Amino acid sequence: MSTRRDRADKPADAQRLLNRLLVLEWYSLARYLMDAPPWTCLEEESLLEILRRIARDHQNDGVQIGRLLVRRYGYAESGQFPMEFADYNDLGLGYLVQRLIEHECQMINEITHCAKQLTGDAEAKQLAQEILASEKVHLDLLTHLPLPGFRPASTSPLEEVTEASLAVPGSESPTWAHPVALSPPNGKPPQPVRPGDQDGRF
Repeated sequence: MSTRRDRADKPADAQRLLNRLLVLEWYSLARYLMDAPPWTCLEEESLLEILRRIARDHQNDGVQIGRLLVRRYGYAESGQFPMEFADYNDLGLGYLVQRLIEHECQMINEITHCAKQLTGDAEAKQLAQEILASEKVHLDLLTHLPLPGFRPASTSPLEEVTEASLAVPGSESPTWAHPVALSPPNGKPPQPVRPGDQDGRF
């Protein structure tokens, strides 16, 4: 249970930055593709397993961030998947590899920025740095795929993100309070869980 003293000891922007990290992890492209599955072939089984690993890591990281937010502030703000993800429905996984690489680069940019801004909040900064290290592993996995003939296209260099890019999408959505779905429904793009649902909780 959070206290006034706990919150007073933390930087003013910590809640906003942690919520942004939560949205990045929970509403990632890898997690979206788990419930809007792309077409795959037998030769892409290793790639599919990498995608599952990344989505699982994003879910676990999201739970950690959500629990920290709930412990400190009593709730974690909701978000939503970017609308452009719908353009990837029913496409082949091989085609989507480059999109996944680009998305990982964007995540690394923003997580790096958040970690820098969390100076003075040792607990939150350490969590952000651990998540950043995990995303760099994901990017390395995607750029060294064991697929015949695969060559990732050149991606934009990692750049410093701006404050404007840290605005949390879907601010009109209801808050999570405690619940968050740990097993999204089959065959449908995952949605935030509403209070009273029986799936996982922070």
